[in-house]
Amino acid sequence: MGLLMKIVLFDVDHTLIKHSTARYFVYHAIRKGIFPKKLIISFPYYYLKYRAGKLDDSFFFSTFTVLQGKEKEVLIQCADECMETSIVKDLYGEAVEILEYERSRGNIIALASSSIELFIRPLARYLEVDFVSSRLEFENGKSTGRFLGKPAFGEEKKALVTRYVREKGLTLKDCDFYSDSYYDLPLLKAVGTPIAVNPDVMLNREAKKHGWNIVRFRRRI
Repeated sequence: MGLLMKIVLFDVDHTLIKHSTARYFVYHAIRKGIFPKKLIISFPYYYLKYRAGKLDDSFFFSTFTVLQGKEKEVLIQCADECMETSIVKDLYGEAVEILEYERSRGNIIALASSSIELFIRPLARYLEVDFVSSRLEFENGKSTGRFLGKPAFGEEKKALVTRYVREKGLTLKDCDFYSDSYYDLPLLKAVGTPIAVNPDVMLNREAKKHGWNIVRFRRRI
């Protein structure tokens, strides 16, 4: 009797890739003149808050207002270019090897990211996988700076992944989930096999407490 199919989920920022999709997008957009250079100033502050476990979903509602009024096609083109020039080179080789191995076994692969669809879709297309992410609202071909629903963050990421998994006829217990982040605890605690990847301090503590696997990705492709 063959093995039952499962879904293998990967967080993206700092898990599948070393840095964040938003960081690469903003730098690329600044070079193209879409955003002002002063936008970079806030990056260290928000990164430190992220690593310290001090962010909440209000961060998303305030941060992505910078996209308000930007044309959808311009943003899509920028995201595609960013994928080709930066994100592909930032993928962890170990993560891609696991992804391909799980695919070869007939399992479903999906990205589960708090980042926005605009940033995640090019990577999902490149890897030929499904994805769950936050979604921006567009009106008349331009970003409103708002989200469709809530950002895929914390409990909301768990809810969105639960819906996706049910559509596949499975449950969260039929899933593996690779993540670096303490913010993903709701989903990590719900899946059948949680794996902490290069975990932040708080997730490392939780992973050891629960006896979860801890892996270290280092090699970029």
